[in-house]
Amino acid sequence: MATPEQLLHDLLAATRDFAASALPPAAGSAVSAWLKPGLSWGARLQQFAVGIVVSYYVMAAVQAVMDLDPFIANAAGFSAGLIAFDLLPKLRASLLEAAGDLLPRLTAIFRRKGPDA
Repeated sequence: MATPEQLLHDLLAATRDFAASALPPAAGSAVSAWLKPGLSWGARLQQFAVGIVVSYYVMAAVQAVMDLDPFIANAAGFSAGLIAFDLLPKLRASLLEAAGDLLPRLTAIFRRKGPDA
């Protein structure tokens, strides 16, 4: 069983790693919110949260697929945090449109594969 000192050390290490990975997306989101005048505090917090979440996963995917230097992956995370909030409505509309087209396409595929096809 781990000692309390080991648990504290592991907790602090995990917190440090999370903070280090969330810092570039947070900076990108903060810059993006700063560049948009007239946003309410709620909209700014929403933009900040969306930017962090989206760019965290974008940064992880870029690093996994392209095996980039961590500095370059952090730059990609910053950029994703900068534009994530603006792209969210377009992404949502595209996903809903694709989901709406999916059922008719699947129905057409399965109807063609009947016993007499």
